[in-house]
Amino acid sequence: PIKSLIPLFKAVNEDIKIAKEALNNLEAKYVRLVLETMKIGIKDE
Repeated sequence: PIKSLIPLFKAVNEDIKIAKEALNNLEAKYVRLVLETMKIGIKDE
């Protein structure tokens, strides 16, 4: 039964990798958005 679980673990690992990459992309976009917003805020002052 353990051998049949190995593909499942591999699939879950792939999903986790994809999720982490997606999170990193979201984080980068969010940081960029915040920085852009701050730049605009500084210009207004």
